[in-house]
Amino acid sequence: MKKKEIETETTETTEATETTEANTALATTPPQTDLEAFYNEESKDDSLEFIPILKIDQKGENVGRLYSPDMEQAWDELKLVLLRVTDSRVLWPEKFKKDNQPLCRSYNGKTPAGDILENPEAAIEDGTDPVYLPIMAEKCDGCPYSKWGKGQTPPRCQAVKDLLVLDTESNIPFFYSAYSIALSPFNKQLYRPLSLHKLKLKAKGKMSHISMFSFNMGTELREGEGGDAYKPVFSNITELPDDLKAFTGTVAFQLKDLSIRNIRPEHSAMDERSGEPEDDADDF
Repeated sequence: MKKKEIETETTETTEATETTEANTALATTPPQTDLEAFYNEESKDDSLEFIPILKIDQKGENVGRLYSPDMEQAWDELKLVLLRVTDSRVLWPEKFKKDNQPLCRSYNGKTPAGDILENPEAAIEDGTDPVYLPIMAEKCDGCPYSKWGKGQTPPRCQAVKDLLVLDTESNIPFFYSAYSIALSPFNKQLYRPLSLHKLKLKAKGKMSHISMFSFNMGTELREGEGGDAYKPVFSNITELPDDLKAFTGTVAFQLKDLSIRNIRPEHSAMDERSGEPEDDADDF
């Protein structure tokens, strides 16, 4: 096994242990009353489908701003808490159009889902047994479409980080998908600094979890040969007060198994596609 692979496995094992420890402790803390109706067990399944999407408007009326099409609201900046990060992948036809369906996708970034209908409209109209498109490989890391090409040519199948975040002002959760030019800012400006903050808390003998910190999210214009596009900017990572840690930690625990891919599989990170991925958009 290569050194990088060993380091990656060690990091993932440590993260999983820390998350389990944090979630176990946080499970005993009740949520705040203003979100009880949203998160209690009776309404949980129904309410999950209403968690709105957050994206960066690339070409619409709110170009360059954070925007939720579900809420029809836009912001220059939001103060958020990161509750969960999950991996996914999606492979689109070479000539992309808004009404295209993907050729292959994965909800965990490791194995293809194999759930894409060959002809969705025919299956609905005829009531026949569905026929699914063949998967491209048994495992994503062994698929040729997931590999970088010569001259840092990005892979056809795009890696996506699906974020579940909480707005600290409204207590509304959002799904945000980081891909393409958003991956590098996410890794460098948010996830890696968050990891350092977590280590500092742990060194002091305190419980540490990503939900214990707030951060600001805005946008900035990125000019490139593939076209101009807006990318996210993450800043001002701040440790939350203890009472807010208990609240955000409880929400993170209650939604620990939630992923945009198993709640809203029809959502495509490529809805706001523009420009090519940066060549330093590596995994954290």
